[in-house]
Amino acid sequence: MSEFILERNKTMYFDYFKVDKKQFFIKRILLILLFTIVYTLVYLQQQNILMLIGYPIAILAAYKLPYFQLISRKNKRDIINQYAFPTFLRYFVSLIETQGNVYKTLRAIVPYMHEPLKEKVQELVVKLEKDEESQRDAFMEFADYINSSDARMIIGIIYEFHQEGINKNDLKELESVVNELQNNKVNDLIEYKVNGMEKHATPIMIYALAYILGFAGIVMMVYFTSVNSLM
Repeated sequence: MSEFILERNKTMYFDYFKVDKKQFFIKRILLILLFTIVYTLVYLQQQNILMLIGYPIAILAAYKLPYFQLISRKNKRDIINQYAFPTFLRYFVSLIETQGNVYKTLRAIVPYMHEPLKEKVQELVVKLEKDEESQRDAFMEFADYINSSDARMIIGIIYEFHQEGINKNDLKELESVVNELQNNKVNDLIEYKVNGMEKHATPIMIYALAYILGFAGIVMMVYFTSVNSLM
């Protein structure tokens, strides 16, 4: 909530999604104008003086909406990457022995991956082709992109494979870590879906109750109107 209000990580989001600052500002202005026009039309129709209080709220909502969309996109991408990461590792463990080294394995993995992680794997492969001195940074940037507690440790092991060659014992250890991580993510996904069902069920019940009460209210109004007309 504080991030939504203070926008402390705005520069990070802009860099992450390659957002044009000028276009972002223009989008905010256009939304403020749109919200203002719509709210003014509603006010002119209702002629309720209390609605004037809502003007600042409508303008603030319009101003904050693009930033809220950025936060939502980042959160969604983080979730996708955290569930795609075990799949990436599974391919890596399966292909590393046949490919012979980390670079060839990463290159072989690319066709099997899906966006947005596929793009980052491709970027990592390109960086490994170009500059040997900054290869560790390239691996760590990839780990930071995954944005999970396990990523830096696991990618660190893969970097050691890249530098020192494949060690059978370390590869078995990595495979055990990958299996555990995959099992944890499956359990997390099940829990997430169950919680999602409960979360979505509550609004449906509320809407249904509101509909029933509203319908009952209309019936009662019609009934009392009919009684009054007869009297």
